[in-house]
Amino acid sequence: MKNLIKKHLLLTTIIVAIIVCNIPVIAQTANKQLTLRYKFPEDRSVTYKQTSKIMQTMDIEGQQMQNEINSLFGCSVKSAGGSGPDLALEVRVDTIAQSVESPMGASGGGVSGISGKIFKMVITPLGKETDITGAANVVFDVPSSGSTNLSSNMIDFFPDLPAGTVSQGYKWSATDSLNTGSGAVSMRLLTNSENLIEGIEKVNGYDCVKITSSISGTQTIKTVAQDMNIKISGPYTGTYTLYFSPEEGYFIKSFVETKLKGTMLITEMDMKMPVQMNSSTVTELVE
Repeated sequence: MKNLIKKHLLLTTIIVAIIVCNIPVIAQTANKQLTLRYKFPEDRSVTYKQTSKIMQTMDIEGQQMQNEINSLFGCSVKSAGGSGPDLALEVRVDTIAQSVESPMGASGGGVSGISGKIFKMVITPLGKETDITGAANVVFDVPSSGSTNLSSNMIDFFPDLPAGTVSQGYKWSATDSLNTGSGAVSMRLLTNSENLIEGIEKVNGYDCVKITSSISGTQTIKTVAQDMNIKISGPYTGTYTLYFSPEEGYFIKSFVETKLKGTMLITEMDMKMPVQMNSSTVTELVE
C-alpha cells in the first residue's frame, strides 16, 4: 500500500511539474508576433475537401416547403511559381457532386468527366483571388442543374488573412464584396466582419492560428429554373472560424455558418414569398 501511495504521489508530482514547466511556454506562444502569408509548396500538392449544406425553407400561402442542397468539392493545390508579388497556383479537381432533396423528390449526384482537370489561378499572399480565368474555362454539367464552371468554386476558396503583424487578441474589421456567376446562377454578396485572433491551437497535428469572425451583410442570388427567373435576396448573419498554419503557409480548416432571411421573387408568376436559408460549409485539409 505504501509503495502504491508513493507511486501515486510521484506521478502527481511529475504531472504538476510538467504543467508548471509549460506555463511560460504557453504564455510565450500566446504573445508571439506572427505574420500570416500563403506560400504553397511546389514539390507536392495540398489536398482539400469542401462540404456544403443549404436548408432552404419557403412560405407558400401559409404552407412551408423545404429544400436541402448538399455539395461536395475536392481539389489539390500546389505552387506554380511567382506572379509578380502574387502567387500562381496549380489546381487539380478531384471531385464535384451536388444533390437536391425537395418535396418533388431527390435529384443530382456526382459530376462525370471533371476529375483530373487542371487549371491555374493567382492569389495575393493574403488570399485575395486576382485571376480565376483558368477556373472559369473549366465548364461542366451538374445533374439536374445545367451547365456551369469552376469560377464560383474558386472565387472565395482561400480565406483572407489580416495584413501586418498580429498576435493573440488582435482585432480588426473588414468589408468585402463578391460577384460571381456561372451558367444560370449569379450571386452578389456584401459582407462586414469583426475578426479576432483567438490564439494558437493544434489541429490535425499542425500548430494553427485560430481566427474567429462575426459576419453580416446582404446576399442576392439570381437563377433560372424551368424557364422562370428567380431572385432570392435579403440580409444574413453568421460566424466563421479559420485555422491557418503559419509554418506551412496554408489553411488547415475553415468552418462557416450563415442564416439568410429574405424574399424569393418569381417574375413570371408575379409571386413573392418569404424564404430562409441556413448554410454551412466546412473546408479541411485531407491527409
